[in-house]
Amino acid sequence: MAQRLYQQFQKTIAKEVVTLFGGFTVGAVGAVNPIGRVANQGIRSIVRNGIGNYTITFGDPNNNTIDRYAEFLGVTVTPILNGTPAFTTWVLSATDIRVSGTITIQFYGPTSSSVTTLVAAELNTGTQLKFSVTMRNTLNI
Repeated sequence: MAQRLYQQFQKTIAKEVVTLFGGFTVGAVGAVNPIGRVANQGIRSIVRNGIGNYTITFGDPNNNTIDRYAEFLGVTVTPILNGTPAFTTWVLSATDIRVSGTITIQFYGPTSSSVTTLVAAELNTGTQLKFSVTMRNTLNI
C-alpha cells in the first residue's frame, strides 16, 4: 500500500481507488523532459527504455521511495502533438504495480506510408504526453 495522503471520495463503487496524473515533453531522440513536480505528484521517474518505450515508476523522488499498489485498474494516455504524429497507437506493454511500482507504455507506427506493418515508433520532439493511471491502493476491502 502506498504511504500517501490521498483526497477522499472519487465517487466509485470500488474502494481505495487512486488516480495519479503525470506527463512529460519529448526531447531530442525521445528524451524525457518532465513537465514539473506539481504535474507529476506520485511519479518517481519516467525513463525512456528505447524507441517509443517509456517506463513510469510511482513514488517520491525526493526521498527515493517507490510506491507499490495492490491492483492496476487502467491508464489513459493523451499526446499533445507537435506536427504530424510518427505513431498510430500505443499499448501498455507491462505492469508491475505490486513489486516494482511500474508500468511501461510502447508507441507503434507504420513502417512507411506504403507498408502499414506496425513497428516501435519514436514520438516527435516537442510532443507533450499526458497520462492518468488508476490503481487500487489495497485489496483489503
